[in-house]
Amino acid sequence: MKRKFLLLLALLIHSIPALAEYYSAKTNFDYPGNKVYAGGFAKVNDSKFITYMHGAEGKGVYAVNRKTGAAELILRNNVHFNFYEIWDSYFHSLDNGALIDVFGKLYVTDGTRTGTRYIGDFGSTDTGGTLAYTFSRISKVVQAGSYVYVQQTRDYNGGGNNQDQVESALWRVDLKTATRTRIHKEEAYAYTSTIMDHSDQGDSVIVFSDQGAQGVGLWRASPEHNQLMPLALFEDGEGRKLGVWSQWTMRTNAGLFFCPAEVLDKDAYYSVWRLSNSNTLTRIAENCGEFGNAAVSSDKKDLFYMLEDGEVQELWQNSGTASSNRRIKRLQQDSEVFTNLCVADDVLVATVLFKDSRGDYKEGVYLFGQDDKEQFIQDSYASCVADKIVLGDALAHPLGIDSVFDPETQQQLKVHGIGPSERMLGYQTFSDEVLWLFQRTVNEAGEEAYRYRERILRLNLKDGQYAGFMPGILDFLNDDESDSKAQ
Repeated sequence: MKRKFLLLLALLIHSIPALAEYYSAKTNFDYPGNKVYAGGFAKVNDSKFITYMHGAEGKGVYAVNRKTGAAELILRNNVHFNFYEIWDSYFHSLDNGALIDVFGKLYVTDGTRTGTRYIGDFGSTDTGGTLAYTFSRISKVVQAGSYVYVQQTRDYNGGGNNQDQVESALWRVDLKTATRTRIHKEEAYAYTSTIMDHSDQGDSVIVFSDQGAQGVGLWRASPEHNQLMPLALFEDGEGRKLGVWSQWTMRTNAGLFFCPAEVLDKDAYYSVWRLSNSNTLTRIAENCGEFGNAAVSSDKKDLFYMLEDGEVQELWQNSGTASSNRRIKRLQQDSEVFTNLCVADDVLVATVLFKDSRGDYKEGVYLFGQDDKEQFIQDSYASCVADKIVLGDALAHPLGIDSVFDPETQQQLKVHGIGPSERMLGYQTFSDEVLWLFQRTVNEAGEEAYRYRERILRLNLKDGQYAGFMPGILDFLNDDESDSKAQ
């Protein structure tokens, strides 16, 4: 420690204070909880969120008041978490509530102990082998009004206590009564249906499904029927070519856009389709990209997506019709590929993976403003949170936060207070702030690796005199001190 303070003194002597804006990461809630990642956190309402922790009342799910910090145990859970059994299904935020998934056992909560109710057991499975770990079979949930629709995968090992925990199926959950109804069962080892999005008709959702002789296309699941009902089906010539895997969905004012697989002569390609607000299907473009997250909409007016022209990727914009397609960016052949698209504050953000002059792979970020004004940031990857463009250092730990880009001022503001070993697990947006969940690895004497600590924090904008590299030094000292305490 003495050596560190001497180093700090030397840096202070040679530092030049400067006036600058930057972000400071302030810990709101520091919950070591269980030593293995256990499910993140989710917003319940504007006052509360839920998280797993080892609190004053023991281990379990706590509802936390984000203003006062008061925490109430709403679901006790003493499951032994280790590297081979990981709570891998996160909490799901609802409108004024949340779902809690404990290895397939599903609960709904309003943020209170008395308002936490059990729905049912959807089963769990494991990957098998020497590195097996258990995870929930609930793969997707979509809320529509007072109902939640649940997509359940099959048990990979064919086990389970009953058929409800073995077969893949679609379920409807009534949030008022906390009861479930199976509305569709898949054939053994088949995945022919997937929930896409809520519909514009109250309590129903849209499902993409291959129903064999009944047709292929979009179906509606609703409280009025305990089975899928046809909504918009493809013609036979189109329908027989379509698969339900590798698809993305995105809704704009022009309708619901989606990209299912098309199988022709054992080869697969992808096309952009639109379900209009009058429930008609139209092919918008050919060969949309295969990355599931590479499609976003800006303020619900336009769709941004990528196409593949041979081995070259292109970024396109669409306002609702095939004739409105407009190309924004064409990447270099064999050297660049889009990995993520998002929109923040009317700026289109595209992260790309590319080869440099030496043939090494690196990441960078394209920013497209008004009139497609283009800006490139080297050695970074990006995500959009609320109206912020968050940048991470691609050369450092993955999923970290290095800086925040302000589109209005064109400034890239440094973030201090997040250690190089920390990675972002998720975030929740409240009316007046964004709370971030971060995790870092902790080395504990005498114990195996894969031990973590988590904290929930906010980013505070600072403006004042500081030495340019001093916050980083202080972060290093604080990180080292907390590691020592954890051992």
